[in-house]
Amino acid sequence: MAHARQKKTHISADGTPYSVWQERTRIFCLIIIVWALIEIAFGMGFVTAVELLPIQMPLIMSQFALGPNTVVNGLFNLAVGILGVRSAHNPYKSAMFFWLVLVNALVMVWDFASFMSLGKVSPSSVISLMLVLFLAACAWNVRGQTGYFDNHPIPEDE
Repeated sequence: MAHARQKKTHISADGTPYSVWQERTRIFCLIIIVWALIEIAFGMGFVTAVELLPIQMPLIMSQFALGPNTVVNGLFNLAVGILGVRSAHNPYKSAMFFWLVLVNALVMVWDFASFMSLGKVSPSSVISLMLVLFLAACAWNVRGQTGYFDNHPIPEDE
């Protein structure tokens, strides 16, 4: 007797199944949490290697920007990921996630442009930028499920 494999559906805080955007937000937030932990570990490892090894690591890898900046990116992405998982579960608690993702997207674009203008590449910034831009779309759509964008006053209203 063959059983059809049922897709596991996640249930929101209000008892409804996750929308497509909630599911995308949850999945990408879990990915960004893993990426943030990798960023933090790699950044801390690079900072430690520079301090402990007698060679000049920044001279060897002058085109790559790694170290404390990578750790800060990782911590910020970790906060975004944790808030995003919470937001996917309950869109009505998505305000902090929504604004943090939008600010993070702007900071990532600025960070990427800054390193490019110096002729450097920050691998963590490139990957974070791609993830955060997608998360910005997710945050916008999850926040929109709450009617947030529909309930603003129009200048013609009293």
